[in-house]
This record gives sequence, structure tokens and C-alpha cells, in this order.
Amino acid sequence: MFCKVFICLIYNTDINADTAIGRQVESLLGISMNNSDNPDYKGIELKSFRSNRPNIKKNLFCKVPDWDISCLKSGAAIVEKYGYVSGGVKSYRNTLYCKSPNSQNLRLNVNYLDSLLEIEEDKILENSEFKKIADVAVWRLQSLHSKLLKKHHETFWIEVNSRRADDEREQFMFTKIEHTRNPIIPQFDTLLEQSLITVDLLLGRPRDKKGGDCVSFKIKKSAAGLLFPESKIYDFSTL
Repeated sequence: MFCKVFICLIYNTDINADTAIGRQVESLLGISMNNSDNPDYKGIELKSFRSNRPNIKKNLFCKVPDWDISCLKSGAAIVEKYGYVSGGVKSYRNTLYCKSPNSQNLRLNVNYLDSLLEIEEDKILENSEFKKIADVAVWRLQSLHSKLLKKHHETFWIEVNSRRADDEREQFMFTKIEHTRNPIIPQFDTLLEQSLITVDLLLGRPRDKKGGDCVSFKIKKSAAGLLFPESKIYDFSTL
């Protein structure tokens, strides 16, 4: 699959965006852009990231809350209650953690009793403590587990070095691939609790320009080995 691509050559991207590397990798492999729940290629998921962004998180999957059992029933409802105006557009763009509320006082909570991952609104108390004052939205943990297993039964994590060319286009060279299988499901919940897995809410974005709403589950690069213990690394930097 990769023999004709992953060699020490420099490639140009066709667009100027965070997704440019991933799209170009798919193009080089002759794969159409994948917006479905299924893996990218013959049961294998492809995830590309830049090595010169050491603090970047790896994108696991995208999944909106289970609106049928949520207090607020849509992304638009979250924007209406918690959003803010930026550039003339009201939206909500922030990261959610379990350990502490974000700047809009929203926080994640793993509810093992009801098997839910909850978004809650908290009130900040003294000594950096907080308490829940409102329910916002939820996911069934089982639905998140199923999504993780389906999307990442087998994955190639593709690492590249990138730079800006004179014409401002991004150029990149492949440096490493990590091949993982079979994520450990109980670890997913634990990593959420530890804020090593977080959720990015990008709500209220124009569909025609930004692709609409996006809810992304991401894992810190340093924690990926805790979720995916079975891995094999192909290092192209030594070629």
C-alpha cells in the first residue's frame, strides 16, 4: 500500500489548511476523502500529523452527542446558550476536559453508574473547586466505544515534517508510521477522566466555508500508547 509513496521525497500540499497533509496523503494513495464512520482504506484508518508540532493531539474520531437523551437537543442549542460572537458570527469553539471547566464553565464527566459521558455546566467555587449546576449533553459510553473500535481496529499514524515553501504552500516529507491495532476500551474512559483524551466542540461554523459543526475526540500524543499497546513503527528518517 505505502511502498510507492513513503520514500524520502518532498511533497506539496494543494490547500492551505490543517487538513492539508491528510488530504494530500489520501490523494497520493488514490483514496477519496472519507467523511463516513468507516475506516479510510480496506478496514484501515489513516491519520496524519506534523512532527514539528510536539504538543498537537491525535484525532481519534468525530461524534456528536446523543441528542435523543441530551438536555440540549442540538449543536445550535449549545451555541444559543453558551456561544459567543466572533467575526460577526455566534459560535462555540472550545475544548472540554474532565479535570476542570473551560472558559465557558463547561466540563466533561464520566458517569460510570449510567454509562454516560456528560457535558455539564459548572459553577466555580473557592480554592479552584467547582460543582455542577446544569446538564448540557451526553454520549452513551457504549456508542463511543463502538465508534473507537470501528474506526481504529487497525490504524496507520503517519508522521511528517513540514515547512513553508517560497510560494507559502506547505511542503512535507514522511518520517515515520506507527501501525496500531485493537485499542483497549476500558483505557478510553480512564484517559477521558485524566484529561488525556479531550473533546473539541466547533459549533456554529458556516457549512459552506468551514464544513459545519464538528465534535472531535482527541488524545495527547504522549498517551496514545496507553490506548493502543499493539504497535509497530516504520522509521523513514533513517533511510
